[in-house]
Amino acid sequence: GQTTKQNLDQTLTFTEFITTTGLQIKEDPGLPIVYLSFALLIGSIYISFFSYSQIWGAEEGGKLLLGGKANRAVLAFQEDFKRIIKKTIRKS
Repeated sequence: GQTTKQNLDQTLTFTEFITTTGLQIKEDPGLPIVYLSFALLIGSIYISFFSYSQIWGAEEGGKLLLGGKANRAVLAFQEDFKRIIKKTIRKS
């Protein structure tokens, strides 16, 4: 075999070489559940980036009451909301 010196007082001798690897092929029955969970996680992260807004209208005592809510892009929603109010006033 081949000998190498590690430190001043230690030597390492290779007596034989193994020509196989430690890889094994086996089946994991829970793997589809892991992949499905990962896909759902990625999908929910993707969906969370979408913005939505809601506008409500109600008539009370001859007056039109408007309200709204947005989860993202609040400034853009405010501009759209003002534009919608102006269109509503012009039509009435």
